Amino acid sequence: MGLPLHTYHLVERLLGRYCERLCSPQFERQLRLGFTIDGDSAFVYELRPVFGIASMVRRVAVARFLYRQRDGSWRLYCNAAEPCRWRPYPMDRSRTLVRLLAEVDADPRGLFWGRVNGASLRWCSSRGRCADCEDRYRAVLGTVPVDPVSAAPPG
Repeated sequence: MGLPLHTYHLVERLLGRYCERLCSPQFERQLRLGFTIDGDSAFVYELRPVFGIASMVRRVAVARFLYRQRDGSWRLYCNAAEPCRWRPYPMDRSRTLVRLLAEVDADPRGLFWGRVNGASLRWCSSRGRCADCEDRYRAVLGTVPVDPVSAAPPG
């Protein structure tokens, strides 16, 4: 059984925007992100060129999001050391995929993201994510903070 059609389109749009935005432009030739939706699961993976040849890519699994039809919740899985093995990430189910995607991006346990030339794939500098990247990331997830001055009622 697959995702409900409306959920499928929402997931496709969210993961598409996330994968486009996440990688720093400095790593664009070395790495891209992609995603697939298969049945009731959505997968995020890295696309790395094989031997530096851009047309030959290797998929490296990053995260799996499993949808449960019964209650409309999501469960997050991380890639185990063995190929094609997924283990549950130590986090409760969520009714929203955005919460799980934010956890993948933050990667507090270091289970999702690798490194390119010693630099984390999540950050554009060694000091962390710059303000521009943070704003773009928040826009993707729809968590852009509201400016208190512009949100005040007129009068």
